Amino acid sequence: MSAKEMNAFEEKLKVDESFRKEFEEYKAYSTAIFEGEEYGQIRQSLEEIHRDVYPTKTFFLRKPFLIAVSTAAILVLSLLIIDPFGLEGGEMAVEANEYNELSGVEEGEVGEEDVASEEAYVEADTNEGVTDVHLSPEMVITEDSLLDAINKKPLGTAFLISEKGYFITAKHLLRKKKKVTLQQKKLGLTFHAKKVYVDSLLDFAILQCDPKVVDHLSAVPFRFYKRQMELGEEVFTLGYPKRDIVYTEGNVSSETGFKSDTNYFEISMPSNPGYSGAPLFNQHGDLVGIITANNSKKQSVTYAVRHDYIEHKIDELMQTDSLNIDMRTNYRTYNKKRSEQIKKIRPFIFEIHRF
Repeated sequence: MSAKEMNAFEEKLKVDESFRKEFEEYKAYSTAIFEGEEYGQIRQSLEEIHRDVYPTKTFFLRKPFLIAVSTAAILVLSLLIIDPFGLEGGEMAVEANEYNELSGVEEGEVGEEDVASEEAYVEADTNEGVTDVHLSPEMVITEDSLLDAINKKPLGTAFLISEKGYFITAKHLLRKKKKVTLQQKKLGLTFHAKKVYVDSLLDFAILQCDPKVVDHLSAVPFRFYKRQMELGEEVFTLGYPKRDIVYTEGNVSSETGFKSDTNYFEISMPSNPGYSGAPLFNQHGDLVGIITANNSKKQSVTYAVRHDYIEHKIDELMQTDSLNIDMRTNYRTYNKKRSEQIKKIRPFIFEIHRF
């Protein structure tokens, strides 16, 4: 890169926040490649090359030198991929725009952060972990408040995982909010739920409602699936891409997710904004994942966090007594036809609104 190009590149980093974020993301991604499993592949390739060139003396690049090389490579590749000088963008930049989180937008939303009274809650951990948050009595919305929210388009979906008042949803729906509003129009319920756990690696979070709301909840009609999903298996979901609940079905099309992420799998199923946080079920009504995103460049490609990862995290929280997510009363809708499964499951799927 010439001095002129370097100056132009550095100037663009200073003035273009979007470009700077993309560059930082790519830099982190590239560093991970060098430090991860591909480091071994690079090292093996270098050894083979040097054995051919220097048959009596084999050597390879050490990590300190690789880091320096990677830094230079990042700068060069960034010019080609992020395209700061009007050149054609690269494949990785295109891929970065393919992963599309399925968060809806409420009418009148402007992205403001939560400014509610600190007496209602304490600061929540925005990384992995549990926060001790206490809802004040006025944070439970009565049925009179239902009409205020009934016509608002949901941001996404959450679902009850335990009759003790614990819900699961997609982490990206929460932003920096410490609490959100959940609504189930069929039950006539609208109430606040606090954020008690967010995963620092994957896109899911756990919410908890006030004890007053727990009195209105009953045993959950689904459990975690105890086996791995296989290619071609039927799946279905219930979520809120609009003001009313929507049923969609599909099949497992890949055992991994976006860029072969093994903590996700790919579903051949259409999905729209508002489906984020929706539960994914197999044909027997067992919980097999959480929908988080789709592929903007490929029709009917949807991604879901795997059920076994979520269940493992919940087991960890239970063992450390962090959360009392008691699922012993959950039951299955096995051997019921689909319409009967939906009738059982539907009351446990909730809209998410910010307030």
